[in-house]
Amino acid sequence: MELIMIGNTPRSIFSILILFDSLDVESPVIKGLPSAIIVDADPNTDNTVVSWAEATVTDNSGQVTLTSTHNSPSEFVVGTTTVTFIATDAYGNVAQASFDVIVTG
Repeated sequence: MELIMIGNTPRSIFSILILFDSLDVESPVIKGLPSAIIVDADPNTDNTVVSWAEATVTDNSGQVTLTSTHNSPSEFVVGTTTVTFIATDAYGNVAQASFDVIVTG
């Protein structure tokens, strides 16, 4: 703080430094998903168990949560099922990626 005179009146001058936490607007990045998985149902059934490599996620904040609609391995019935992954970082930025599991009978 600095004291100066303006005319015959003393005045104080001071500086205020305001620090803001930088706001992250960059979404996470999900990697490592297959484009699609196509398999036959197990004999005499209408389903099969399917496995895939786990997805990875990166984010500039370093704090990210990855959730999915299915875990590997999972059982799937004949037809097409979409497996979806959602990544959310500490600032609320969201990324979504998915692939289809197609079970033929």
